[in-house]
Amino acid sequence: MKDAAWRALRGVGWIALGLGAAAFAAYSALAVAYPYPLDYVEGPILHQVSLIVRGVQTYQPLSPDLEFMIAYPPVWAYLLAALVPLTGLALWPGRLVATLAALGSAGLLGWMVAGETRDREAGAVSGLLFLGIPYVLATSSIGRSDAWALLMSLAGVATVWKTRGRGWGGPVSVLFFLVAGYTRQSNLLAGPLAAYGGLFFQGERRRAIALAAALALAVVALFLALNAWTEGGFYFNTMVVPKDGYHPAVALSWVLRVVRTLPVLVGLALFFLALRLAERRLDVPGLYLVGAGATVLLAGKTGAHVNYLLEFCAALAWVAGLVWGQARREGLPEAWGRGLLAALLALQVVGGLSVAQGLLPKLWHYREMVAEGRELERWIEGAKGPVVADAAAAYLVLKGQDPIWQTYGHTSLVRRRLWDQGPFVDQIRRGEFALIVIQPDIAAWNWTPEMLAAIEERYQVVAEVAGQRVYAPR
Repeated sequence: MKDAAWRALRGVGWIALGLGAAAFAAYSALAVAYPYPLDYVEGPILHQVSLIVRGVQTYQPLSPDLEFMIAYPPVWAYLLAALVPLTGLALWPGRLVATLAALGSAGLLGWMVAGETRDREAGAVSGLLFLGIPYVLATSSIGRSDAWALLMSLAGVATVWKTRGRGWGGPVSVLFFLVAGYTRQSNLLAGPLAAYGGLFFQGERRRAIALAAALALAVVALFLALNAWTEGGFYFNTMVVPKDGYHPAVALSWVLRVVRTLPVLVGLALFFLALRLAERRLDVPGLYLVGAGATVLLAGKTGAHVNYLLEFCAALAWVAGLVWGQARREGLPEAWGRGLLAALLALQVVGGLSVAQGLLPKLWHYREMVAEGRELERWIEGAKGPVVADAAAAYLVLKGQDPIWQTYGHTSLVRRRLWDQGPFVDQIRRGEFALIVIQPDIAAWNWTPEMLAAIEERYQVVAEVAGQRVYAPR
C-alpha cells in the first residue's frame, strides 16, 4: 500500500515536471518566432551585432561626440554576428541560441547529478526542474546573453568535476570560464568557486590554486588587450557605463521574491547546505549554491532583471536532484516520505507556471502582439526623418537605422554628470526628430526630467501601440 502511494505521488511529480518542460518548449517556440523585440536589452545587443557585421569597433572611449555605448562583454555579440551570414540580422537567432543554451545547461545539470548519485532519474529530475523554473523561462526566451554564459560556466564546472582538473580538463575549464566571464561578468563567481574550491577542499590544493591563478591571469590579460585595442573604450563601456546605483533594499526584495515564489526549492537548498555544514563537507554543488546565491544580491543594481537569478535557479535544480537521488538511494523511513518530496516538487513546478504569467510577454496572444508590432513598424517606416526610441530601439536597427540616442546609457551618464544633455534636449525642442517612441512604464528610468519636459513641450502623442507611446512634432 505504501509503495503504491509512493508510485502514485511520484507519477504526479513526473507529470508536473513534464508540464514545466512542455511550457518551456511551447513558450520558447513562440518567442523565437516572434519578429519584434520582447525586451529592452534586445535593441542594444542587435545594434552591437549590426556594428560588428559592418566592421565597426564597438567600444568607443568617452568623448563629447560619443555615438553609442555597448555595456556588454564581446562574446555574445560576436557569436550572434557569426550567425548573420546564415540567418540575416534578426532577433530570432539570439533567442534560439539562448533557448538551446538553457537546454544544454539542463543537460549538464542532469548529467552531473546522475553521475554523482548513480541515479538517472535524479538527473532527469534536476534537468526538467531547471526548465520549469519561471525565471529560467523569462531569461532564456529573449535574446540575452545570460543562458549562454550559464552554459559555459556549467561546462567549466562539469569539466573539472569529471577530470578533477587533470590533463586536458584544467586548461579547458579555464577556457570555458573565460568565455563565460566575457559573456557576462558576474559568471566569474559561482562556477570557478565551485570548480576550483571543490578541488581545494578535496585535497587537490596545488592544482586548484594553479587553475584559479591561470583563470585570473587570463581574465586580466584579455582585459588589458581589449582595453589597449579600444583605447580605453572597453573599460569605459563595460565598467563605467553600467555602473548603476546599488540599493540594498532592492536586493532584499529580490531575495524575498525568490523565497516567496520558490519556497520548496529554497527549503531543499537550505536543508542540503545544513547537512553539508554539519558534515564539514564543502563540495562542488554546495560551493556553487553559495556562489550563485551571492549573485542574487547583485540584483540590487538599478534596472536589475530576473536574469540575475539564473545561476541561482541552476543551483536550486542541482541540489533538488541530489536530494531526490539521496532519498531514493538510502530510502526514507517510509515510502510516503519520498512521495511527499515528489508532491512538493510537483506543487513547486505548478506554482512556478502561475508565477511565469506575470514575468513573460503575453505571447499566448501571439497574433494580436504581431499585429500591434506591425503597426508600430509602419509608424517607424513612414517617419520622414530620424526616430528616437527606448525599448523599441530594435525596430530601428532592423530598419537599418543606428539608434541616435541610447536612452538608458546616455541618461545614466547625464545623471552622473559625465555627459552634457544640452545639445540633445535642444534637438528635441527644435523638433528635429520625426518620431520619439517611449515605453511609458520605464520612461522615468530612460529619460531625464529635462528630456521629458522638452518632449511634452514640442511633441504630441499620435499613437499608443505595442506598449509604446509614439510622439510626433506638434
